[in-house]
Amino acid sequence: MSPRQTPSVQASDLPAVRHSLMERSPVPMAELEGAGHIVRYVNTAFCRLAAKPKEALVGKPFAEAMQEGDTCLAALDRVYGTGKGETHTESEHADPHPAYWSYAMWPVVDAQQRPVGVMMQVTETTLFHQHAGAMNEALLVSSVHQHEQTERAEALNEQLRTEIGERKRVEGELSDSEKRYRSLVEQVKDYAIFSTDIAGRATSWNEGVKRILGFNEADFIGQDIAPAIFTPEDFAAGVPDRELRTAAAEGSASDDRWLQRKDGSRFFAQGVTTALRDPSGTLIGFSKIFRDTTGEKDAEQRQQLLLNELAHRGKNLLGLIQTLVSRSLSGNRSLAEAREALIARIQALARSQTMLVHAAFEGAPLAEIVRLQFEGFSDRVETRGSDVTLNPRAAQTFALLLHELATNATKYGALSQPGGKIAIDWSIEGAAPEARFRLRWLERGGPPVTPPSHQGFGRTLIEKAAAHEFGAPPRINYAPEGLSYEIEAPLSAVAAGGVGWRRSSGLEET
Repeated sequence: MSPRQTPSVQASDLPAVRHSLMERSPVPMAELEGAGHIVRYVNTAFCRLAAKPKEALVGKPFAEAMQEGDTCLAALDRVYGTGKGETHTESEHADPHPAYWSYAMWPVVDAQQRPVGVMMQVTETTLFHQHAGAMNEALLVSSVHQHEQTERAEALNEQLRTEIGERKRVEGELSDSEKRYRSLVEQVKDYAIFSTDIAGRATSWNEGVKRILGFNEADFIGQDIAPAIFTPEDFAAGVPDRELRTAAAEGSASDDRWLQRKDGSRFFAQGVTTALRDPSGTLIGFSKIFRDTTGEKDAEQRQQLLLNELAHRGKNLLGLIQTLVSRSLSGNRSLAEAREALIARIQALARSQTMLVHAAFEGAPLAEIVRLQFEGFSDRVETRGSDVTLNPRAAQTFALLLHELATNATKYGALSQPGGKIAIDWSIEGAAPEARFRLRWLERGGPPVTPPSHQGFGRTLIEKAAAHEFGAPPRINYAPEGLSYEIEAPLSAVAAGGVGWRRSSGLEET
């Protein structure tokens, strides 16, 4: 199973290898040199993005070749000057919608760690901005809706003040007016609407109070409302009193904050508190109207988390690719062999990244990772296992491990013979929090197996990366009848939502 001894890749070949990799990438990439950011190489994807041939870009300063904005050029200067990578987003006006592009920039240094240039990768982030725009539009609509409801509540309060003045003259008319008011408020069930006296005790309510807060009329009317609906930390900080003082002084006070229901659960509310006065202008109480906007708040937080996760994973992925390039191009294999191995590893990694992107970086099913790896050998690979969704770090690791095992089986093992087969099974054993995850790989029907005599990167990966990632070395048996490989790890380190999965993959240390 030992590979043929061939000359190692020379340092002078590395730029050609780098350019070859850039050329194969579907992502626009450019290599800039010096403080003037002279374009030294661009891949085909970058030319398509710029709508210019390479001859129109190479050899020119980036500012002249692309005519980018000052912000982008300032970011390039910082990366070159500080040696620290940055990301930068710019918009491009286009019909019918603008396009957005994110630039990932990282420094290129020489052997003495001095900056000699900048590498740039361009990714379209239009979808994220469209989502942000849609959310902002929804929030704007919500704000307009809230403003309309606030005006409506103020109109109702004005009507109520007028009717209180009329009570001195006609008690009967006041009674009818109060009935009409209650009927109107009761119909608005998407909003909690109630009034209080000056001391903050509830004097009226609508069904929206019951639907949103969970209170019945008997345990709401006459009660001090602030301790019941404000969170303990806001109540201790004096937020309810400040809100009433603002409403008394200015006529109304906005109330956009986390509140709590009768059962203690929290929700985000958007509303307004309005001062109530009699015809003489004397303060007689307050009215409060709000609605549950937790869904919009969660969506806003979710968007921010996704943007943060995208930046985090992009940085980690670039580091992992750098490690793969360094290790794949080392050793005694030829440039062509090293290039082929590297491309295959990056493709395996890309498949796992595609699944993670579709799942918003929450995880990837192990069964799908296995299926994609063996699409061309489905009749010779038997799989069986529990429904397990791997966390992003474990998904990357297993994608690379399965790729290396499959490559070895295709070249030297079961898949190199017509009758050879592979069995892959995985299971969860035990109960949380001590549950264990186990994966087994078994080859049969291939040529007789002998232990490898050479420690290449592929062997290092399957032997040591799993040990570092999951805290236990894999069990490998080079039996003559076929290779077997087994991994056992805490389920919490493998499954999506588990603890500790943000550790380094271990490729840097192996």
